[in-house]
Amino acid sequence: LPPSGVDSNVFFSGAFTAMWFSAVAPATLGMLSGGVLPALFMAPFWLAGGVIAKTAIVDPFVSSKLTIGDFLWTIEKTYFRRIGKLTSKTKEGSTESLKGSSVEVGLVVNNVPRYELRLFFDGETLSFGNGLSYDELEYLSKTINEHCAEIAKNQKLQ
Repeated sequence: LPPSGVDSNVFFSGAFTAMWFSAVAPATLGMLSGGVLPALFMAPFWLAGGVIAKTAIVDPFVSSKLTIGDFLWTIEKTYFRRIGKLTSKTKEGSTESLKGSSVEVGLVVNNVPRYELRLFFDGETLSFGNGLSYDELEYLSKTINEHCAEIAKNQKLQ
């Protein structure tokens, strides 16, 4: 799956992040005058700002590659591929541990849901496909689920 790229939502998230931190940073500095404990009150605000910043700075440049074989599945997330492969994260597991996928709402921005594809395995989930339309994600989910069912069927025949 290619990276979603920069669009108007990225610019809005970036502008909102700048405004958010321009308010949170001075408030945190003011609270530091009272000691470390009062400043810890601001930690959730920094965390929320970080999540929004991630949607503007990192998420538009993440590409994903899912491979499902007879015995092993692998997903590789590559960050900033177009400006040189800066980093890559890989997760893998046995194909029999793969339970399937579904399309779910990952984030709501301005009352508009952003969907993502969730891959289920061994009681865990892995999300990818940010930036794709609901229909594209639904097609991918259906294809993944059909492929997993076919592999399970073939393994039972052996």
